[in-house]
Amino acid sequence: MQQIDHRLIKLLIGVIALALAFFVKYVASVDLGSISYAYHTNARDWFVGLLFAVAALFISFKGEPGKGEPGKGKLGVERWLTILASLCAALVALAPCDCKKPYTLVGIVHWLAAGGLFAIMGYFCWRFRRTAKGKVPKYPQANRRVLLYTGCLLCMIVCVFMLGAYLFKKTAIDHEWPQYIFWVETLFLVAFGVSWLTASRALPVITNPMEKFHILTGQADEDIAGETDNDRLQASQLPTAQA
Repeated sequence: MQQIDHRLIKLLIGVIALALAFFVKYVASVDLGSISYAYHTNARDWFVGLLFAVAALFISFKGEPGKGEPGKGKLGVERWLTILASLCAALVALAPCDCKKPYTLVGIVHWLAAGGLFAIMGYFCWRFRRTAKGKVPKYPQANRRVLLYTGCLLCMIVCVFMLGAYLFKKTAIDHEWPQYIFWVETLFLVAFGVSWLTASRALPVITNPMEKFHILTGQADEDIAGETDNDRLQASQLPTAQA
């Protein structure tokens, strides 16, 4: 059974993350105090559906394999994190938060799931940055991705502090900026979406032509080159015919 290429998964997750907040706000046609409040508007079905799409994509993303004996199928840390991220995304959809009563059981589950999801998003941004940094000697364009990941990660950290500040100044902030949480969450999702789009290696300029992922073929030129090298290696190891 052929698996979905990890770069296509990253591309789809990135697109959904970039579009989610703006799309549900447009469909809801009302001011949203938070992205989650879309559940209580006309955008509910889209909000839940997109989160479940993200959950399905996360569960399909394998990450790096764990260390262990070959063939044992040991799950790596990233695989466990994507499973947890999938669960968190589903819980955010299934346990909608009533923003006026955030401390109910459902509200606490919602915020814990959202917090876990945000933390995992931050981890993967850091992980992508480390991977890109290792590719700089071979592909100089990877340094541009390192800069992008750094910017996205810093943006996520700032958003977390802004959300933390809300807990201490909730009344004043709600009075001055009723959509404060919505726009901070949106900024976080945009940073997350940009990092995953970048990691898909489907974008020009920041990706070397050899490593650029082609959506229609589902491959990069370096994949084809690698397959050719493997074929040549296997051919060289075949026993030669004796005269």
